[in-house]
Amino acid sequence: MSPRDDVFRQQMAVVASVAAVLVLVFSLAPPNRSSAAGFLSWGVISLLAVTVAASAAPWDRYDSAWRLAVPTLDVVAIDLLRIGQPEAGFGIIMTIPVIWLATSRGRLGPALGAVVPAVVLVTQAVLERSGVIDPIRLASLPATGSIILTLAFVSAVVSLSYRRLRVQRGMLRRQSSELESALQTTSVQESTLRSIMDVVRFGLVTFDATGRITHSNRAARELMGRFGIDRGTPVEDMPLYAADGTTRLRREDMPLARALRGQEVVNDVMWIGHRDGPRVAVDVAAQLIMRPDGSIDRVVLVLRDMTADLAAERRRDDLVTSLSHEFRTPLSSVLGYLELAMDDPDLPEAAREQLDIARRNTVRLQSMVGDLLVTRSRETVSADLTLERVDLTGLAAEAVRSLDPVAADRSVSLRVESTGPAWVRVDAFRLRQVLDNLLSNAIKYNKPGGDVVVAVEPEDDGGHVVRVSDTGQGLEPADAARLFEPFFRTEGARTSGTVGTGLGLTICREIVEQHGGTIEVESAVGRGTVVSVHLVRSEESVRGA
Repeated sequence: MSPRDDVFRQQMAVVASVAAVLVLVFSLAPPNRSSAAGFLSWGVISLLAVTVAASAAPWDRYDSAWRLAVPTLDVVAIDLLRIGQPEAGFGIIMTIPVIWLATSRGRLGPALGAVVPAVVLVTQAVLERSGVIDPIRLASLPATGSIILTLAFVSAVVSLSYRRLRVQRGMLRRQSSELESALQTTSVQESTLRSIMDVVRFGLVTFDATGRITHSNRAARELMGRFGIDRGTPVEDMPLYAADGTTRLRREDMPLARALRGQEVVNDVMWIGHRDGPRVAVDVAAQLIMRPDGSIDRVVLVLRDMTADLAAERRRDDLVTSLSHEFRTPLSSVLGYLELAMDDPDLPEAAREQLDIARRNTVRLQSMVGDLLVTRSRETVSADLTLERVDLTGLAAEAVRSLDPVAADRSVSLRVESTGPAWVRVDAFRLRQVLDNLLSNAIKYNKPGGDVVVAVEPEDDGGHVVRVSDTGQGLEPADAARLFEPFFRTEGARTSGTVGTGLGLTICREIVEQHGGTIEVESAVGRGTVVSVHLVRSEESVRGA
């Protein structure tokens, strides 16, 4: 609102009040003296002049203090009306310009609201008693004093209240602005979050505490839409099956219900879709979102389509099974012919030794093929171990001699470091399998001219540790952490063209754990890798030694 409009609006409130009182005066008790009519006329003329000035003056060009002249002159005009008709109560109307003055900014307005009525009323009383003006009736001094004090009190109270109101209004305005800004920020964040949720390829569905769907991203809507599931579908009507694909999930066994009961839901597999129609296997995880008071705000379900993963895993298992069976027949034939060749009495001793190495490696290869089958079915590598008294140093030396030709072909140096014999009770065949695998990896992933060292050392607890260290390319921390996962191969191994199944270290860990030991990897990119096999001290090893 412009300053002119503001002044004119407040002036019209004064004019309207005066006009109402004048209507009552002329209707009920019109003035019967010329002096009274004269004062009323001068009062009306003064008020109209002030009103014209209030509506015509360019107040936006003047300082705000000049606007206070309008209510100040209104007090004078109202006092003229009061002189002309004392009993009409025009003195009460003075409170309107006084309030106007009291609600103006700064200290001048409230001061004028208390001083101007006092000056005008005191001047009226002085002029009446000195005979300068001839009123209808002399103003009562007690009444005049009462009006002065009342208007001063009104000015003070209204000014204080208005200041407080203005401060509160400013605070509310700031709070409103901050709230609006917060709402806009929240709206932008929500919009951004929804956009991000729609971009991700896995399904996200949120439920309230009653189990009603509140939001779902595009991937979830597309997944559910394939089976006719929408927000209005009751939970018990959803075609959800357990990981076996045949057991229909009861309402209380569904991931949402379990999450609402506070149970952990992580990497749960279930099937969506009926058994006689199209269906999808999903990996489900649930997360509760809590309110500050501890109640449940919502539940977030994450659905990852793993149908293709399961199919790939089945194909991989079928391939491993098929290859394992195909390998067994030619290996048996090779082993048979090696044994026939070794039975020849005219065979030179050097050739016999070489054929014996080939026979042992063929036997070992046969065992590994069997391990592939067992690993595929997620059974242990071997239920029974054949424990015997074995020198770890000698076993490591045999493994090194066996792989010397391979190492020489890659210009890699192999050596054993030990303080002497290290006698333990282990399954020599299985432990040799571990050493062969570790040495083979150390050679394959080493650099030309590199070194591989097999160190056999005693430990404080009476056990022994075998460390196979190389000077190869090393591993990233993330790859080292996954090294013993079945079928895992690092990116460097896959792109290097080096043949491997990703099962060797998995089998090594199972063999070592069957012996009650542990296997660990230390590696850094560019600094090589150290694989440590810790064999614990056991009563059997003590008795055997």
